[in-house]
Amino acid sequence: ERLSLIVTGQTRPESWKGSGTDGFSFLKGAVDALLTRCGLDHAKRKALPCDGLFREGLTLSAKGGFSARTGQVHPSVARTFGVEEAVFFADLSVPQLLNGVARTRVTSSDLPRFPWVRRDLSLVVPSGITYAQMEEVVRQTGGKLLKEVNLFDVYTDETAGTTSYALSLKLQDENKTLNEKAIDKTVHRVREQLSQQLGVTLR
Repeated sequence: ERLSLIVTGQTRPESWKGSGTDGFSFLKGAVDALLTRCGLDHAKRKALPCDGLFREGLTLSAKGGFSARTGQVHPSVARTFGVEEAVFFADLSVPQLLNGVARTRVTSSDLPRFPWVRRDLSLVVPSGITYAQMEEVVRQTGGKLLKEVNLFDVYTDETAGTTSYALSLKLQDENKTLNEKAIDKTVHRVREQLSQQLGVTLR
């Protein structure tokens, strides 16, 4: 049995902030929420190579043999169904999700004693580099202080052949209040690796 999630069109009302069509981020959030409820919230993410179905995306894997794919459906596939807009798709195994639930222990923990901070990065990405690749680099290099990474804005410049991404990083130290030196060190490391590995630059 499979669970399929499909997103296309507007995911939020149009406003001055954008068109409201950030389908990949919306779908990723839905999948992450589902995995959390099923006890699979620490799934590893790897960039999904372009194939006959997906244009770009992520492969998710977790304990117990869980695996899933999520990303943008290749436009040629969408057009065979008469859809011209971008389509985002997630494919998950229902038995694997239920296995995750069965293994999950209900635990409680104290609320964080120390606050988290947010840092935003506005990045110019060369043609051919996907968000999935960027997220993988950020998670690998963010260290123990990085708790979350989210995509909140996308702009494509067709003339220049570049895409601009705006990412938010949630940083937190569970043992003490973060200082600017530790924050700057983590953010600098992330920026440096994005530049070295993917050719990404600050906007």
